[in-house]
Amino acid sequence: MVPGSSDELCIQAIDRVRKLSIDSYDISVDYLQGSYGDDEQAIESAIKMLSDKNPGFSEDEYVKAFEVGMMWAGFA
Repeated sequence: MVPGSSDELCIQAIDRVRKLSIDSYDISVDYLQGSYGDDEQAIESAIKMLSDKNPGFSEDEYVKAFEVGMMWAGFA
């Protein structure tokens, strides 16, 4: 929480992160099923899809979200 931020802004931020988390799982499942190919570009394509669906995060945040999504997908 950022001091001085309204409750509404905090709720919106939580919603954005929740959507990123859900999408990271879904995209990771698709990646594991080969939806992004099986070449070196497959990971980059999956991360690009994540960034396209969830604009406003940093490149590092997209990579980390994808890595976490891959862990969740591996347990499913």
